[in-house]
Amino acid sequence: MTYTSAIMKSIVFHLLLMAVISTAGNAQVKNALGNVKQQAGKMGTAFINADYKTFAKYNNPTIVKMMGGEAGLIKIISGTMDQMKQSGVVFNTVSFGEPSALVKSGTDWQCTIPQIITMTTGQGKFSNTTTLIGISSNNGVKWTFIDTTNKDADVIKKVVHNLSSKLVIPVPQGPVKLNN
Repeated sequence: MTYTSAIMKSIVFHLLLMAVISTAGNAQVKNALGNVKQQAGKMGTAFINADYKTFAKYNNPTIVKMMGGEAGLIKIISGTMDQMKQSGVVFNTVSFGEPSALVKSGTDWQCTIPQIITMTTGQGKFSNTTTLIGISSNNGVKWTFIDTTNKDADVIKKVVHNLSSKLVIPVPQGPVKLNN
């Protein structure tokens, strides 16, 4: 084997290796939208089932820290939900719409996803659609979420320092009374 053919083989090997790595990374990003919807669904199921330990795992780490860690977040959510139940509010279902296109911001992938909650109150049954921001720091494998309800962009940017300006966060419309 000549020196030139050894160099050519080395170059071809490295090009193939880069192609494999690139393809693997792109495949993960392709699965990212499925992952975000699946993980949002798991978070919603945990919320409805009062499994706040699982629910906390899908919350953005900065939010969890601000609430006093996982135990603090669970205590706050549990207490809030108990108060709501005592006042006659029951959360029936949580579902999710289609996530937006992925946006790269720094090392994170970000997107928005509509969250549809149905609840029963003393005044009837209501549906409310809000927007979550999904953030993944590992190419869409694991996602955490931030609920944008009652938060303006400045508040959200305090939690997500590299929040992409390309994300479109719809203005919430408020609860809609259901006929059944």
